Amino acid sequence: MNDDWDSYSWDSQQQQATESNVAPEKKRRTGLIISVSAVSIFALVTGGSIFTGLAALEDKTEKETVVVEEELDVSAGFAENDLYAAPANMENFIDTVDKATVRVECVAEDGTAGWGTGWGIRLASEPVPVTTDPEPYKVVTNWHVIEDCISGGEVTIFLVGAPDVGYPATILSWDDSFENKGGWGDLAILTTATAVPSLQTASEPPKKLQWALAIGNPADYADEALTNHMTVGVVSDYQPDRQWIVSSAEVNPGNSGGPLLNSRGQVMAINTWSDVRDGIQGLFYSVSVSQLCNKVLTCEAEDKLSW
Repeated sequence: MNDDWDSYSWDSQQQQATESNVAPEKKRRTGLIISVSAVSIFALVTGGSIFTGLAALEDKTEKETVVVEEELDVSAGFAENDLYAAPANMENFIDTVDKATVRVECVAEDGTAGWGTGWGIRLASEPVPVTTDPEPYKVVTNWHVIEDCISGGEVTIFLVGAPDVGYPATILSWDDSFENKGGWGDLAILTTATAVPSLQTASEPPKKLQWALAIGNPADYADEALTNHMTVGVVSDYQPDRQWIVSSAEVNPGNSGGPLLNSRGQVMAINTWSDVRDGIQGLFYSVSVSQLCNKVLTCEAEDKLSW
């Protein structure tokens, strides 16, 4: 994304979590999440057991106009990287995208917990965070990562430099249209007062065989998150009708909400599903960043996210 900013607005569906004097006991979810769809061919890549679907909430506040800020930590040196090859400056590349990727945990009111991944995006009204805004930083994740916390519960993010220190986050807006059969989206935007570096977003659809990197927090053998685990592959397909990207960069439970990046450090899509049909291997699905414009943000035709 260039230094000029594009205007967006979001549908704020924010719900305040209920307060309790006693924190609920956390019950760790394990295993694959099976999508409730017409044909159950996808496994949601969230760390945890089955998330139940919630009806879409109708209450929305008036839309607020925002602009995309200049990214915080993305090196301009990535702009010339070959999209069909791994970055030549790999160490700098990994360090940059690593800092902008977080683990997202949702603890529901009944104490059941699940986790996924998120990444920083700059969607504020000033080129630097507004000091009067208590939660100026925005994080993109999947809706199914935080769905159990929409009507109550606690959302927490964990930075790569302090994987055991949690920082509170608030659900700002979401798109559950795939779950509720109204579209192809599974996205959410969180806000937090904690500084999260932002990543650039791709301004056009990828082409087949372009290099791809997936970042997430899948569980290890002890059911603990592998912090910002990275896998690489290539773009296999782009489905413009659904705005989904298929890649060979492997994703597992815990990867949900994490970025799928090209070799220039731009987020192409949000890692969401793996194909679990018998006999199918190596098909991993990500919701394109352009899907943010369908439900979560309101984009103009000339905006770079409007593919």
